[in-house]
Amino acid sequence: MHYDELKKKIIQLNLNKPITIGSFNVLNTPKFIDSHISTLDSHRGNANFSAFYHRLLEAYNQLK
Repeated sequence: MHYDELKKKIIQLNLNKPITIGSFNVLNTPKFIDSHISTLDSHRGNANFSAFYHRLLEAYNQLK
């Protein structure tokens, strides 16, 4: 899924649902989503930040 599409879809979801990324429980899901979107927007096109995209995608899959 393209990042812009993922960003639109994840913002529309209920972000108060608890999620687990890897083996870590996310304590504040809205803050986690916001920080990952901000980081990806700041470093758009930089492949070194692909881990942020994959964590955001994993969060999306758990929230939908």
